[in-house]
Amino acid sequence: MTATPSLTFATFIPQGECWTVMATISQRTSRMRFGQIFIRETEAELREVGTKSLIGQPFEEWSAAHFVGIPEQVGEKMQSYTDRGCKGFVPWCADFPDDETMRLYAKVMNHLRQANGSRK
Repeated sequence: MTATPSLTFATFIPQGECWTVMATISQRTSRMRFGQIFIRETEAELREVGTKSLIGQPFEEWSAAHFVGIPEQVGEKMQSYTDRGCKGFVPWCADFPDDETMRLYAKVMNHLRQANGSRK
């Protein structure tokens, strides 16, 4: 009978290689920003919905820690990360399966691409 190597890490990476793979992932994502995103056209709409925090944070705390706001606010926050060397964003839409945040996010990203493309 042949011994089967112990497997871990959901993608079946041999046990001894997990730290190497995790370090590689960390290097590749070190200039990326992960976070929840929730965008509405007006601040009144944001307040009406309130917090969408998965851990029950109050709205003010949640919105400060994530990409929450009207398109201009979210764009400014993302631009501040770009100015500090961020190369990409991995947002999680807090209103999924609703598509309003994604629709507005597309406008924000189009604006950021245009603004940052003119800097090069």
